[in-house]
Amino acid sequence: MPSPPSSAVFSVVLLISGSLCGAQTLPWQIWTDLHSVAELCEGDQVLLRSSHCPDGCQYDRHSDGDWRYLRLEGEEGVIFEEAGAGAITRIWMTQGSGSSGPLSPSVQIRFYLDGESTPSIDVPLPALFDGSAPPFEAPLVGGRLVSSGGNFSYVPIAYRDGCKITMTGADEERIWFQFSFHRLASAIGVTSFTGGEDLGAWATLLASHGEDPWALLDQIPASSTSRNGTTTLNPGETIRLCDLAGPDSITALSLKAPAWAWPEVDISLWFDDRNTVSMSLADFFAVGRGGLDSTQSLFLGIDSDGSLYSYFPMPFSANMTFDLEHSGGAGSSPVEIEWMVRTAGEAPSTGNGTFLAQFRRDDETEIGTDIPLLELEGK
Repeated sequence: MPSPPSSAVFSVVLLISGSLCGAQTLPWQIWTDLHSVAELCEGDQVLLRSSHCPDGCQYDRHSDGDWRYLRLEGEEGVIFEEAGAGAITRIWMTQGSGSSGPLSPSVQIRFYLDGESTPSIDVPLPALFDGSAPPFEAPLVGGRLVSSGGNFSYVPIAYRDGCKITMTGADEERIWFQFSFHRLASAIGVTSFTGGEDLGAWATLLASHGEDPWALLDQIPASSTSRNGTTTLNPGETIRLCDLAGPDSITALSLKAPAWAWPEVDISLWFDDRNTVSMSLADFFAVGRGGLDSTQSLFLGIDSDGSLYSYFPMPFSANMTFDLEHSGGAGSSPVEIEWMVRTAGEAPSTGNGTFLAQFRRDDETEIGTDIPLLELEGK
């Protein structure tokens, strides 16, 4: 019997219409300047290489007789290869049969940088995530038991002239993998990974999710201004909380409202006369649909005080407006909301994109039919 149709919910946050970067740091080094999150660099692409099946077969995994190797080099299977300059900034892996299990120590993973014949990283697969091989230590890495079931690494592995990753002992294993990476047009400013990089600020950020990253890194300028208040929103009512003149940048936005109201109150943000955000509080702050555990990411979630927060930099040139709408029906109750918006109080750099978040819901999906999650035009 075929499976019944199912529903799909999807939201995405991104930046659009950027130009040349104004920052002097590399694009993944956001801990040096959080404003750089909003900068879109010409000549920088962010891509993903994974165990996805390229020809539409059933399983997006590496397994016996269904390898995801790019090629074999003796006993080593190549699973990632890039020429030129860039950096791997995220690794995700899991292994098992039916559910996520421990990674096999008999699998060896090797990273060859800049065309070297001896790998810069050569460790059993579990050591990449279990904290036993510096600088691959928490909170930059973690195993399946401290995540949603996968093993992850956010240790940036930079290279000036190419990177190749291989595995040995994996021919008969079931392994799912993802490598997120930057591809740069130039190697200017890039220093290849040595393992001795100072990642203290990056570790501080990742260990302090739910706290204000701008304050943690002492990056709130003296020119910064906060606006706050309390309002009561009645069913069917729309209230404008902010109408700001640019050039400036939002560095913090928080709302405190009862949890029952999150799906019924919609947030609308306009940047330079363009409405780029329009969705419920539950979807914008990534809370309310993911189970019992509260979301607490670096830039979005709910803090220990129960306030919904966003710390994304949101630059604008001319103007910005911030509205809330109570979309609940006739039986809904008024909502009391505490709110705060903080601006940098200074003009953003010229290489910024515009903050955009989109939400899509499909009430019915069909097996074997792709779901278009996002369609955008322009730069």
